[in-house]
Amino acid sequence: MKMKALKGIAAMLVAVMAMSTAVFAAPSVTINGSVAQDSVTMDGVDPSTVELRFEEVDTTNLDAAVAEQIQAIAAEPSAVSNVIAEATVAEGDTIDTSKLQLLTQIQDLNIRNLETGELVTEATNVKVTWEVPNLTEGIGEVRVLHYSTVRGAWEILVPDSVDYANKAITQTFADLSPVAVVYVPAAEDTTTAGSSTETGTTEGAQTSDSMQTVLYAVIAVAAVVLIAVLVVSKKKVNNN
Repeated sequence: MKMKALKGIAAMLVAVMAMSTAVFAAPSVTINGSVAQDSVTMDGVDPSTVELRFEEVDTTNLDAAVAEQIQAIAAEPSAVSNVIAEATVAEGDTIDTSKLQLLTQIQDLNIRNLETGELVTEATNVKVTWEVPNLTEGIGEVRVLHYSTVRGAWEILVPDSVDYANKAITQTFADLSPVAVVYVPAAEDTTTAGSSTETGTTEGAQTSDSMQTVLYAVIAVAAVVLIAVLVVSKKKVNNN
């Protein structure tokens, strides 16, 4: 009886550990997904004649210092903090930039002519929706990190919308250049303004808090059961 009880406790603790990992594990940095071509609008170019897609950053066309920053981030995602420290933030956005982490790799969001495949550079005010494979409900507060080669500056943009249900982000760019998705993990999210969401989304911090509450409850129950079993086992041993 004692062995069965201990096996049951072990199974319960394994389940608790698995749940803990699921709740607190940070998502792995991935590439940006495909662009929804029918979502694209822009000034200066007919969207029906071009294709937008994410490609590896062409550092040969960048300032040497910026190229080094991007290469450093590719090697070690946490290096994004150096870029974020110098980036401008959208007016009215109160997010704590020091807590931002990389969700997707920095990639060029390029416009290419459908017939020739040549790069189109003259487009402005580009609005686009794209897939973010590791975007999950409750992840936290999401932003878009962008380097403008036109203005020579990093900027942190508030997405037009974040659709967690369909793992998609919509963003309007003044010009197209290197892009990445960044976020403040829900457990550290203290933002109260400047976010935008679509149907099917919820506040990340609230979701995280609820999940943590459930986890703590499970751990408490496991602890009570463990104590009860040990007490019963000890009584049986003493009686024998």
